[in-house]
Amino acid sequence: MAATVERAEFTDEAPVEEEMQPVEKVFTPGTKTIEDVCNYLHLPVEKSIKALMFTTYDTDLQPKDYVTCFIRGDRQLNMIKLVNALNIPEHYIEFSDETVAGPLTGSVAGFTGPMGLKNCIVVVVSELVGTVNMCAGANEEDHHLTGVCYGRDYTGDIITDIKELQAGDPCPHCGKPVKFRRGIEVGQIFKLGLKYSEGMNATFKDEKGVDHPYWMGCYGVGITRSMQAVVEQHHDDKGIIWPLSVAPYHVIVTVIKSKDETQLALAYDIEKKLEAMGVEVMVDDRDERPGVKFNDADLIGIPIRITVGKLAGEGKVEYKLRREDDHEIVTAEEAIAKAKALVDLEGDGRYFFSRLSEETMNAH
Repeated sequence: MAATVERAEFTDEAPVEEEMQPVEKVFTPGTKTIEDVCNYLHLPVEKSIKALMFTTYDTDLQPKDYVTCFIRGDRQLNMIKLVNALNIPEHYIEFSDETVAGPLTGSVAGFTGPMGLKNCIVVVVSELVGTVNMCAGANEEDHHLTGVCYGRDYTGDIITDIKELQAGDPCPHCGKPVKFRRGIEVGQIFKLGLKYSEGMNATFKDEKGVDHPYWMGCYGVGITRSMQAVVEQHHDDKGIIWPLSVAPYHVIVTVIKSKDETQLALAYDIEKKLEAMGVEVMVDDRDERPGVKFNDADLIGIPIRITVGKLAGEGKVEYKLRREDDHEIVTAEEAIAKAKALVDLEGDGRYFFSRLSEETMNAH
């Protein structure tokens, strides 16, 4: 399984089987956080219920409903799952001002619990179904309830998975602990369903001539996102190191003295021959110092650099790969052959992606 945190599925832990205890109100002064109250009552955090209250808004961005979510004390709320459960846009919800919401819902900031709430939508994480003898807020300042049992003492208007997957939680498919890795989103898939086709009356006729709305989706790979992802993975302190498969040019031919006819002639000859072989070439014949040209070549990250300098009269050049520190002196024909061979090996992307897969497997 691979998924973003917002969409990752979750397997609920089976509730602990134990005999129900009666609900008891206990004095818990100054314990507004889950950690505080559990320490005060000497309870494991997973035996507590965490409350979070929100205000939702209508299409005119006017307050519509109060929503109170209840999750296990050791869990974190997944906001994407919550807005999906409520079937509202992400910007139609925010945390409530509990000084305003409290009198209307019967809640008390820091001591909100599922028993006795009113005038709000109650969303309960599916993991709490079947749990017994939990600790929850008593909706009274400095008080909590123990012995709270789902079904007997409270239930929810919406029961669903609204918790965030955490490192070490069991994979919903194989049961092994999940691991977190940094990822880069370079493409997206949106399942649009019938939303836009029905709105625009976009239909097709079936074999019986009956109109039906299209099922729609949109799929895309972001070019700029892909470029950013490649650069993030392939660079050093000097600049970009483009893989040949995605480089804007395969080869940069750097001319040391742009006014030297011999050097220019050899550089243009290399360019002509490589381009005839399908190799993309850039010639840096600017009237700049060699150091400036080398720094610019490293910065923009062209994979292969062929430098034409004082040995041009002998038909020799310097051949260097951007990803390596060393260079070698070879004939111009040898440099052309080496560049062509490397482009053929790595330039179509298969080498790059096979290497990327191998590095990924090794990293894991």
